[in-house]
Amino acid sequence: MRAATLSAPCIFGLRWRAVVRLISSIEYSIQNYGFSFPALNAPTAVLCRCGWLSQLGKNFGLGVGYVDFAGSGVVHTVGRFCGMAGAIVLGVFILALGWFGFNSGSTFGAAGGGSLRIGVIAVTTMMASAGGAFATMMYMYLREGKPDPSMVANGFLAGLVAITAPSAFVSPSVGVLIGAIGGLVVCWAVSFLDLIRVDDPVGAVAVHGGAGVWGVLSVGIFADGTYGAGWNGTTLPNGAMKPLIGLLYGGTGQFYAQLIGAVTAIAWGFGASFVFFKIQNAIKSIRSNREDEIGGLDIPNMGIIAYPPEIDNPDFTDEDYEGDDYETQSVPAAAY
Repeated sequence: MRAATLSAPCIFGLRWRAVVRLISSIEYSIQNYGFSFPALNAPTAVLCRCGWLSQLGKNFGLGVGYVDFAGSGVVHTVGRFCGMAGAIVLGVFILALGWFGFNSGSTFGAAGGGSLRIGVIAVTTMMASAGGAFATMMYMYLREGKPDPSMVANGFLAGLVAITAPSAFVSPSVGVLIGAIGGLVVCWAVSFLDLIRVDDPVGAVAVHGGAGVWGVLSVGIFADGTYGAGWNGTTLPNGAMKPLIGLLYGGTGQFYAQLIGAVTAIAWGFGASFVFFKIQNAIKSIRSNREDEIGGLDIPNMGIIAYPPEIDNPDFTDEDYEGDDYETQSVPAAAY
């Protein structure tokens, strides 16, 4: 469910044509919920640990196999690259509370059997968000001369996205570093998407796609072996549980496993969705009219405005609310 909803801001908010918008969004939800995410969930085995990526450790000696503790890859990366495919074809703080359940809850327990790691995961998660916000703020200040609040918010989210995969396998201090790098990745990704003219109005691809890939790879770099031994059922030749360690601790194979997982998530999420959107758009145009895109999609798509017009237009008076002409008025794009 999360993978599908993450792709929505990339495409639903600006481009989908009013006449077919609802039907098209339902079709896309069916495709994402019923096909893209389930098909990748089995190979990456985030939930069941039984797919081919999870067996890279056993079959090819690549660490303990692909590891994505709470979903940087299968949730965030897949969701956003699905959205990026749609954007190409068509031309925040409260979330932190949810991340405590998202990451810490992935232990599936709070006592016994290693579940006490839940406390470390919670602290690491929040530290990463702080690192992402701070790094983004400093980067924007040095580049533009002023901090950009919207980018700082995205950096905050990027830190959370990046720490989703490695949250159980690194210390809080390393979590700050992973989050900070995630914040910088967002800044670079936003500039890159603008350069190649991909419409990502709220930085969704940059936050969840860019930082998601970084989060997956960071497991293969920073995992310190204090948690996750025997992950995916891997063992050493002597029968002992195989430690989960990244590049910095000698785990070269683990990094390759994560790299394969990241490439798989991108290729599947983007590839399958790109084909779907191309077919859907060929059957019936799913992009909104240019006039509606510029004027606002509330009235054309939903028949009601989201914000009172006077918020963005100081000349709007009570008399403008009267008469048949009112229902055809739309809110300027800046209101969004």
